[in-house]
Amino acid sequence: MIVVCDIGNSAVHFGIYDKTGISYKKNIVHNRKEPSGFLKEEIEKWWSNSEHKTSIKAFVYASVYTPLEDYITSFWQAELPVFKLDSSMDAGIKIDYAPRASFGVDRFVNIVGFIARYTPPGIIIDIGSALTIDVINSNGEFDGGLIYPGPALSAGALHANTALLPEVSLSPLCRHRGKTTVQSIQYGIFSVYLHYIDALISQIRNEFSPNTVSVVATGGWSSVWNKEWKNTITFDPDLTLRGIGDAYCRIKNHNF
Repeated sequence: MIVVCDIGNSAVHFGIYDKTGISYKKNIVHNRKEPSGFLKEEIEKWWSNSEHKTSIKAFVYASVYTPLEDYITSFWQAELPVFKLDSSMDAGIKIDYAPRASFGVDRFVNIVGFIARYTPPGIIIDIGSALTIDVINSNGEFDGGLIYPGPALSAGALHANTALLPEVSLSPLCRHRGKTTVQSIQYGIFSVYLHYIDALISQIRNEFSPNTVSVVATGGWSSVWNKEWKNTITFDPDLTLRGIGDAYCRIKNHNF
């Protein structure tokens, strides 16, 4: 067993990884604020209550938000061997990307997690602070992808870059044409992610026809649209954490 950790732009996600999957999960929202005692207290509380401490061999993490790395790893270095995943590491999957080191480690571990549990060709949709969509070809190789602002970032940009548009909450999202400015922004976010992603999935599926394309969605925002998309999509909230564990096992040749 290992502790796996995903340090994202808005939250930190922890879990215990073994061959059966992810257990004992913990999510801590930070919203890019300075590290505080609250974060450390939450980590300590989560770790102290774990029933598997004596069986855990390492702390393995992937990070797209570097300001929190030292703060988080300083705690774990006193508890376990610490291993940082990097997208340039060799996990036995061909990723043609230039420069390779600029390929997001979140996308990297999602691909590793996908290959471990799903049949290519495939599409990975991850909606968090950013929307990423990555395509895996029939040979299990990275076949390109996209990066787009996530829902909250899109809404925030409207407010930050205009004089009159307000800051709006996206929970809940308006699911019908708006009759107020707030509703109009909410529906704009909802409908764009709904129809754009659906259309892109259909396009990629046509490219790989007649092969069946496995489509997997993950990330905190994916649950909003998971039951709205017309395409058949598997919602896998643990894909990134499992991918961290899978990548570590591939790189270190371990089998937990």
